[in-house]
Amino acid sequence: IQLELQGHISFHSLYGVGEEYLDIRDLKVIQGRTFHPNDHEAKARVCIIGQDVAEVLKQRGLPNKLHFLGQSWDVIGMVESKKTFMGDGFLDIVMVPLEALQEVMQKTDEISNIFIEFKEELNPSLRLQVRNVLKAIRGGNETIEVWDQKLLLESKEKIARSLKWTLASLAGSPKSPIPKEPA
Repeated sequence: IQLELQGHISFHSLYGVGEEYLDIRDLKVIQGRTFHPNDHEAKARVCIIGQDVAEVLKQRGLPNKLHFLGQSWDVIGMVESKKTFMGDGFLDIVMVPLEALQEVMQKTDEISNIFIEFKEELNPSLRLQVRNVLKAIRGGNETIEVWDQKLLLESKEKIARSLKWTLASLAGSPKSPIPKEPA
């Protein structure tokens, strides 16, 4: 999302989350409060932010309100940074009740991602079973992808190599920074 704070524009990740999201992701609210069940039921315009977003607010001496998607949202809490397999996570995030986000975006039955954290790597058979269950829940007519940590890391590495190549090409570098993939 794009936030405009006293003439300064900043960009942050916006997540519409369910009641258990913070627990599932093992995120700790270090300031303020977590979402209450009533926040979801009432489609309340409240949000929990990451530490980077909090720092932007603090630097501007702003009250605990954010304006985005044509709405005013009360900041009710801040989550701590958490190490993830992709580095520091949840610093640059704004989380709102899923129901409120769906209402604002006028997409009351749309969900773009479901995160399920497994204790161990999924084998291809289990990944297919999870995909089929999710597809059945959603009516079977949608594209469902199931990614495990290994697939996400491989994808991240491919994207990083592609970006390095693109940047090197734009800079006019005669030598590719991308190592050759093994044959």
